[in-house]
Amino acid sequence: MTSTDRNAVRQKAVRSVKAETADDVAAATPKRSGHILFVSSEEETVRFDIIVVGTRISPFWDEKREHLIWSVPVDLVERFSAHEFVVKGRIKKEK
Repeated sequence: MTSTDRNAVRQKAVRSVKAETADDVAAATPKRSGHILFVSSEEETVRFDIIVVGTRISPFWDEKREHLIWSVPVDLVERFSAHEFVVKGRIKKEK
């Protein structure tokens, strides 16, 4: 995947989260090569990792360095979804 393709995927993920409210996060998320994308719903100023079942998941910035995007392995999605930031809507699944 080229950097242009990656940026397009990242921007699509950010747009899908921006368009949704915390209550409207889709239950089913499309799988992309074994990973699901989660995006910060608001602009973030600092990058932060999330540790799930002993696995550190580091985010990357979107193209404009406004939102963080976590690429979560499919086997950790359920546990990542139980994180406080996801439950409270600070982080959302990509549609």
